[in-house]
Amino acid sequence: MKSAPFGSKYFVAKEINNDIVLLKVNVPYFSENNMSFFNNSTSLLIDKGYKNLIIDLSETEYLDSSSVTMIIQKMTELALIGGSVKLVVGEEQPRLTFSVGNDISKIGIYLTLENALNEMADNSIL
Repeated sequence: MKSAPFGSKYFVAKEINNDIVLLKVNVPYFSENNMSFFNNSTSLLIDKGYKNLIIDLSETEYLDSSSVTMIIQKMTELALIGGSVKLVVGEEQPRLTFSVGNDISKIGIYLTLENALNEMADNSIL
């Protein structure tokens, strides 16, 4: 994997191929405090042509409703251009809190990066 065009200690992007980027979230609590940077980071990646986003939450213990809402918004945005969002949560899955209006079931959730990539390959994304 090559590094994508940006990174920080909280969100690190790595290109998997020209179409797919892995965004590693290095915060234990993914909440509204992180939303501005997450939104700007993912928008930059989409502007650079990445249509498929894998968000690695394996280091994240907790997601609040604003983070779930933002992930769903990015999923919707990418779906309009033929892309997708996959979440990697690892074996210690983060606690998710969200309102009834958030339908996280629309997002593919996987225990490993390999599983998420295999799903993309099965759907002819790779």
